[in-house]
Amino acid sequence: MYLAGGFANAIDIENAIDIGFLAQVKPEHVERVGNSALRGASMLLLSRRRREALNEIIGRIEHVELETEPDFFELFVDGCLFHPIPTSAA
Repeated sequence: MYLAGGFANAIDIENAIDIGFLAQVKPEHVERVGNSALRGASMLLLSRRRREALNEIIGRIEHVELETEPDFFELFVDGCLFHPIPTSAA
């Protein structure tokens, strides 16, 4: 799992996992990647191949108006509560 930006520097990984803020992963599998937006912008500016790949992804983006879904607000509020995320059985 990658955590980016200033937020990544401030978060206590183990506590965030314990309260369900992050998925149940081993803390050693969490990597802080710093300013990934700046890194990504630089990569796109310097690589024609990466710009072409991004343009292909952009063509598949579908905008979804979540607020028009009847149960969106309830699901959103429920999702704002921190509950430990169960580990998968797999």
